[in-house]
Amino acid sequence: MGHTTIRKIKMIQIYRGIYYLHDLMLNGFIDNGIEITLFVISSENKIEEKKGLIIHHVKCPIIPKPSIIGLRFMVNFSNFLIQISVLLFKVSKYIIKHKNDIDVFYGNKPIGNIIASILRKIFNKPSVSRYYGTLIYPYLHKPLIQKLLNNYAEYFSFKLRSDLTVMNNDGTYGDKVAEYFKIPQDKYRYYFNGIDNISANDRKKKEGKITILSLSRLHTWKRVDRLISAIPQVIKGFNNIEFIIVGEGIEKVKLEKQVKRLGIVDYVKFYGHVPQYEVQGIMQNADIFCSLQDYCNFSKNVMEAMSNYLCVVTIDEGAINEIITNYENGIIIEKDKLKEELHKTIIKLAKDKELRDKLGNNAGKFIKENIGSWEERIIAEVNDIR
Repeated sequence: MGHTTIRKIKMIQIYRGIYYLHDLMLNGFIDNGIEITLFVISSENKIEEKKGLIIHHVKCPIIPKPSIIGLRFMVNFSNFLIQISVLLFKVSKYIIKHKNDIDVFYGNKPIGNIIASILRKIFNKPSVSRYYGTLIYPYLHKPLIQKLLNNYAEYFSFKLRSDLTVMNNDGTYGDKVAEYFKIPQDKYRYYFNGIDNISANDRKKKEGKITILSLSRLHTWKRVDRLISAIPQVIKGFNNIEFIIVGEGIEKVKLEKQVKRLGIVDYVKFYGHVPQYEVQGIMQNADIFCSLQDYCNFSKNVMEAMSNYLCVVTIDEGAINEIITNYENGIIIEKDKLKEELHKTIIKLAKDKELRDKLGNNAGKFIKENIGSWEERIIAEVNDIR
């Protein structure tokens, strides 16, 4: 899948679902001459047409999650097989009618990648497997049964071959995963997300309370509870402070109950889902950004916070030291010392504007000098596909 002088490419993409990053990549592909037919699991069957893009929404039957925990694995695995089967049938039916109009199959995330790899074999067309990070690394050297029980979708996805594998470098060791699954280096790309930088002078932080920001999906492994747990101790040492939690997810109700239980309702605001175009404004009005996840602290949100000249506090998980040097352009806390150090670190930063500014300014400078823009990032992948 090397470089050619071809401008137009007709591509079939397969998604399990769409979120901001997918949408950004789609628009970038279209702007660079790729015509896309997209198949995505949805709540209803319908077809949308836009400039350079046709979206086939595919309704897929789902087995409800059982109340008996012991049955959930079998139900989840059954739904996994159902989604693959339904999407594969719908896409194959389309391809039979339009085979000569298709240049490449492009999968997104495990289910999409599995389907793209199968289509590659059936229809003898090149395929791309696209990953936005990986969660299988901790299980690579565990017995096969543990790999399958913890992440069967990624395991099968990596086992199937494609002509090009594209992985976000988000600190989840995608390069080591690719090496483990023996993906040839010439068929593998490991990219940072793109970042559109602002100027340090564009920050609009208001006077008044110190604002601590957390931004992520509210899922168990995102560990927003770690930040909430530190707040009672923080406000004992510095109470002119507020904590803003941006995001939605299955943990939200549990986190709201945690805030009430700890008696810190007056200090915590849940913003819920915020459109991407509003994120930068929220970051520019914050003082400190916290990312305390079990995995993937080297994330798009962390890099956006750094690009907004925010002081970042995180933990020594994943490859975070590729972008943060402790007390130079952010603060990294050892995971086993988090309970005793997190509140102290926040209090120290809240009281020391000079230190916050130094770390934030160095963070923005690092991103500006080392991470390319979204336009550059997308063009690199388009050229690889061509």
